[in-house]
Amino acid sequence: MPRPSRALAILAILAMMMYVVASPARPAGAQSPPATYYGTSGAGDTIEVRHGGTACASAVAGGDGFWRLTVTTGACGVSEGGTLAFYRNGTDSGARETFRPGGVPSNVTTGVVTGGAPAAPAPTSGATGAAGGVFSGAVPPAGAAGLLVTSDVVTTSALRAGLDARGCRVQAFAVLRAGNWLVYIEGAPGAVNASFPPTLAPTSPFFVRC
Repeated sequence: MPRPSRALAILAILAMMMYVVASPARPAGAQSPPATYYGTSGAGDTIEVRHGGTACASAVAGGDGFWRLTVTTGACGVSEGGTLAFYRNGTDSGARETFRPGGVPSNVTTGVVTGGAPAAPAPTSGATGAAGGVFSGAVPPAGAAGLLVTSDVVTTSALRAGLDARGCRVQAFAVLRAGNWLVYIEGAPGAVNASFPPTLAPTSPFFVRC
């Protein structure tokens, strides 16, 4: 069981991380954190975000269809409250998001819906699923936190095993549900982790600290 000071330290780090992502009001300028947008599309699709017709950023969907990009204040002339348009392979997908420094998609569960057929989800049981087919995204290094997305319905234990196979010794998870952050701390008493969901749905974003 982690000492109270360790548990509080993990919670404090997660709280700061969540504030950066969730806080809608933040001064514009060079120090403003980028907004992060993500979603699923066809493998190899190019997703581009534009503001007023000017390209801000782009990303190519991976083999599992997952893509992620960031937009900074001032890029393509966008500022807080500006409208971002998402294009798939050069065609307007119709998806729109309001830019906010440090923001995420308005629907954190589905991400930005740009169309396209995502790849079939990887299995979540057995060695193959546990080895990394249960989530998409870059695993953060030890001592850091990162935003990942589930690839299929996955249990907490399978998610932990998949991350462990990728070199991440999980310290904590966090997910957003109905406007509330639910946190799982590795090694904490059951009562501490009782509110964390036993399974996560496909394309569920989650934070992990390794």
